[in-house]
Amino acid sequence: MRVILLILILAAATYGYFTQIDPEMELLKKIPIVQNMVPGNSVDAIMNQAIALNNKPSESFPLYLKAAEMGDAEAQHIVGSMYIFGDGTEQDPEAGIMWLHKAADQGFAASQNDLGAYYLQGGIVPQDDEEAVLWFRKAAEQGFVDSQHALAMMYFVGRDPQQDDQEAAQWIKRASENGLAKAQVILGLLYIGGRGLDRDYSQGADWLMQASEQEGVDASQYMRLARAAQQVNQILKRSDIDPVQAQTLRDRLDFEVDQFFQRLRTGQQQQTLTIEQLAQIAEGGDPGAQYLLGAMYFNGQGVEKNPILGMQWLKRASDQGSDQAQAIIDQIFDMAEQGGVEAQRLLGAVYREGVGFPQSYEESIQWYRRAANQGDADAQYNLGVIYWKGLGITQDRNQTMALWRQAAAQGHESAQRGLEKIESMKAR
Repeated sequence: MRVILLILILAAATYGYFTQIDPEMELLKKIPIVQNMVPGNSVDAIMNQAIALNNKPSESFPLYLKAAEMGDAEAQHIVGSMYIFGDGTEQDPEAGIMWLHKAADQGFAASQNDLGAYYLQGGIVPQDDEEAVLWFRKAAEQGFVDSQHALAMMYFVGRDPQQDDQEAAQWIKRASENGLAKAQVILGLLYIGGRGLDRDYSQGADWLMQASEQEGVDASQYMRLARAAQQVNQILKRSDIDPVQAQTLRDRLDFEVDQFFQRLRTGQQQQTLTIEQLAQIAEGGDPGAQYLLGAMYFNGQGVEKNPILGMQWLKRASDQGSDQAQAIIDQIFDMAEQGGVEAQRLLGAVYREGVGFPQSYEESIQWYRRAANQGDADAQYNLGVIYWKGLGITQDRNQTMALWRQAAAQGHESAQRGLEKIESMKAR
């Protein structure tokens, strides 16, 4: 008890001594380390007072400014922002940038990110991609997720620095792992498209689904792509893989990924493509869209199967130099030459209608006849129509009836109705 009393007496005496030498004490108070020791005058105390007045910017600003002048990086960041937006003080962007630089130089990530954004955009500072990258990278390396995303976008767009999908992918991956939904969407598409990362449909689907589960993300926009990626992944694992089906699905995903990143680089709003939108792009002359639309119609994936329309789009794409489209066309001709009935029937229809290829009844008859001789009911019926109308050949209705009887015997309804009409005409 005596010891405690002695300490209190000494403390009181010391306090009294210092309060008696006002000039010296005032001089000491100007030294930062002493200043921060004065009760109620520490940075923490000032910041707490300022935060309590956040709903009164004009009253909180002087306190934040005081803490900023004492070297507090968070206060410097806040003061910088308040100057830039004129919040609680007269607007002064130049002073705001100065304070942001002070905070950024101390490693305050939010200020580094903001400086990156201001230099990227230009306006209150001269536009400078190099400075933007510098500050975004400093914040990104500290784990600041918005900077990680922004830095990735700069590498994607490729203005300065140059486009680098691999570098972009690494930053997008870090932002995705930090939970940023828009980064997760991009990462999923990078995996699906094999851009800057090894192609991985499973991981791509997982990241798209993870992004879709977050608030503020239009889940329907990306779930379809996620399911398509899962479908391709499952097909590739099967022992009885259909190479044409798998390639069509892969090509469609690649096309949509290409469209996504093209819009990303041009700042257009993102959306997954509907068949109608894909058709509009194809009609506009895009060979990639023409090829994809043709393959989809040919295989009946995402649309009602229509091989004739599929051939039309494939030929349009091929005429513009699409090697993928030409490869499918070559495959169809090879299958037809080797006795493939469906391919023979398709070529018969294509040449009869002049869809994609110059109209040639001679070619049409040749292919229909080869399929009909193998017992294909559709080919028998269509060849019968050609004989009935005399298209590129001498009209021969007896030949028509013979062909239709063969088709009708297999249950071909159009052939059966055709024969019924002929019989009713004879009865008259």
